[in-house]
Amino acid sequence: SCPFTPEWLWCPLFVVWVAKATILRYGGIRLYRRGIPLAVGLILGDFTVGIFWILLGLITGQQMYSILFL
Repeated sequence: SCPFTPEWLWCPLFVVWVAKATILRYGGIRLYRRGIPLAVGLILGDFTVGIFWILLGLITGQQMYSILFL
């Protein structure tokens, strides 16, 4: 099955949409732009930790973690 199905992505996309709408409504474009580095950092952090667990799994021979896109 394809990992890009709505069953996997609807909830995270909904949460992000609500957060974006709330930030834009109450904080404006200025707060939205200030929050972009935080969002990018969270995404990169998730992939960095995921890669660490994948490498540890390769060393130990056990599946530790699975990134959605790998």
